[in-house]
Amino acid sequence: MPASPRRLIIDTDAKNEADDQYAIVHALLSPTLDVRGIVPAHFGTRRSNTSMEQSRDEVNLLLNLMGMTDSIIVADGATAALPDAVTPAPSAGSRLIITEAMKDEGTLYVAFLGPLTNMASAILEEPAIQDRDVVVVWV
Repeated sequence: MPASPRRLIIDTDAKNEADDQYAIVHALLSPTLDVRGIVPAHFGTRRSNTSMEQSRDEVNLLLNLMGMTDSIIVADGATAALPDAVTPAPSAGSRLIITEAMKDEGTLYVAFLGPLTNMASAILEEPAIQDRDVVVVWV
């Protein structure tokens, strides 16, 4: 009997380099993954002050090209790095991570194709997710 699809959230700085697009499309087309949402991430301010928004635009472009615009949740992540080790940067993306982590639906995988900002914020916002069945994969 085949395993159930694995719950997955993709956190991506999709506009930073050209590799994230391949990973996103592969995940969305994989029958072994149940993509619960995509969180566009910032990629710093060296090239732009709107890097998260640029990642959001790239995610939207991919979903549009795949005809999946209305079938995948896209929840914006933090617009910048955390200000320090104890202050979260709450966002729709960190809330998505918390919401999915708190469900009793088996392991949640969260794949980070960029910074870990949204996971760090989610932990600061809801420390109980540390005791949940969550696997963080950082590429």
